[in-house]
Amino acid sequence: MIYTKEQLKHLQSILLLMLIEFDRVCRENDLKYYLCGGTLLGAVRHKGFIPWDDDVDVLMPRDDYEKLLALKSGIFNDDMFIESNENDSYYGHVFAKLMLPGTLNSENFTENVKCKKNIYIDIFPLDYTTSNKFKTALQNKMCLLYSRLMLLNCNYKYEKKGIKKKYILVGIF
Repeated sequence: MIYTKEQLKHLQSILLLMLIEFDRVCRENDLKYYLCGGTLLGAVRHKGFIPWDDDVDVLMPRDDYEKLLALKSGIFNDDMFIESNENDSYYGHVFAKLMLPGTLNSENFTENVKCKKNIYIDIFPLDYTTSNKFKTALQNKMCLLYSRLMLLNCNYKYEKKGIKKKYILVGIF
């Protein structure tokens, strides 16, 4: 999505408040998490957000991720809630999101999807893998296939080129 400078700053301020709330819940429940991707880069290099970044990404060890998903509803302030494929059949991702109700963040690939379209923080589970390069590559391919099939099942729209087109054909089959 394309934002004006003012809109992006406003979005980043909302995301920061959401991250502070996420941190509070994680501390109170002894859950570990790590900033990742552009969020980590922004925190280190820019002491905040990368100037053009419009999201927050965190990683959680699988055990802590599962504990987070099992927390009772209403634990977050401002009616924030965890959205995942476990609690919404229209949600097609293999990771969870912390959502802020009363907001809108519609992306072009979700236009045909019935999932919630709030401002969110991505929460990725961190799984352990083997040091065997072949097994790691196989696991990566299987995870990619599984995630694409879930998106396809929920009518998410994404580019259909190259390998993605093959995944779609396999999914249709």
